[in-house]
Amino acid sequence: MPSRPFLTLLLLGPLLTAFPRGAGALELVYERSFDLPGESQLSGIEGMTLDSSSGDLILSSGVPRLERITTDGDYVGPILLDSDAVVAPDGLQARSGGRILSGNMALVSEFEGATGEAAAGGISLELAPGFTDIEGITFDPVTETIWVVANTEARVASYSTTGAFLSEFSTSGIGVEPHGVVFDPVTGNLLIVEDESNRLHVVTRSGAELDDFDLSALASLSNVEAVTLDPETRTVYAGGNTTVAVFTLVPEPATGLLVVVGLAALARARPASRSRR
Repeated sequence: MPSRPFLTLLLLGPLLTAFPRGAGALELVYERSFDLPGESQLSGIEGMTLDSSSGDLILSSGVPRLERITTDGDYVGPILLDSDAVVAPDGLQARSGGRILSGNMALVSEFEGATGEAAAGGISLELAPGFTDIEGITFDPVTETIWVVANTEARVASYSTTGAFLSEFSTSGIGVEPHGVVFDPVTGNLLIVEDESNRLHVVTRSGAELDDFDLSALASLSNVEAVTLDPETRTVYAGGNTTVAVFTLVPEPATGLLVVVGLAALARARPASRSRR
């Protein structure tokens, strides 16, 4: 049985996404940027997630060595994946307890963020039907749903944690070639970035576009392939080439009150404070 905060979010979801574009639209406010630290061995940023257990960002470039940095850009250290048991990620998504979902091609696995070893009893599956090009992965903790995006197929799909196909939608109708994705547990929407137009799109779980932002104009960011979100502070981190840009996702008045209620529900669902921001 889902917890009361999660049920609150489920009830709020339709309200938060019911406003048409332009009536309750969002504003993405640029805050700052930083380059990968000199100690990093990444050639670029293809995947990124915020580890809520540490407050760090974890970044990937499709190889078994990941990098952990602070949200201010300071180097923390590498994560060396057990390549025999964990897929080298294009997409990353932190879950509770320090576990990280990794996605590449049609494979999804789960590893311990502290060690890089396969998580005992964790998720390990091959997606069907015919999903062959995972570029981004995210997780809906309310419904225990995995969301993946495929750039070459202009496709977004959802699966259960056992690999059962649940739903999909094409992004070609809204001109999106998806690359990175993150689920917003406060609103129930998906944030998707694409690397050719360098735009961030806010879409519903059925594929309706609510808003979009030009990250190259806002932050001179290019080749944007990764995005992650701190749902409590509404901080968005987007990665392009070897640069991370930081934004704040601000609701306008029509949705502001509902977001406040959603944040309160999220806070009750995750009471533990982070050890480092």
